[in-house]
Amino acid sequence: GGGKYRLQATVHIDDAAEELDIDFEDDGEFDTMAGFLTSQFGYIPKPGERLQYQNVDFVITDADERRIVEIEAQKATEQVLTELLENGASLN
Repeated sequence: GGGKYRLQATVHIDDAAEELDIDFEDDGEFDTMAGFLTSQFGYIPKPGERLQYQNVDFVITDADERRIVEIEAQKATEQVLTELLENGASLN
């Protein structure tokens, strides 16, 4: 609830995009959330690592050295975005 989604990393990016109301730049390199996040980070992220993409804040909640297992996605509200910008965060 509250705009927070818990997703298995194996979920297809099309399904996640629809659920979160965002567009992934599909360059054909990935078709799951795990693939998308790994390509964004450039490595397999550890639990607790975060990624801001469009208006969604992704947090890795479960992963091992080989793969991402589970993630949490939270739609950023205007307030959160404002705080991020004030703190000098860069948005994609």
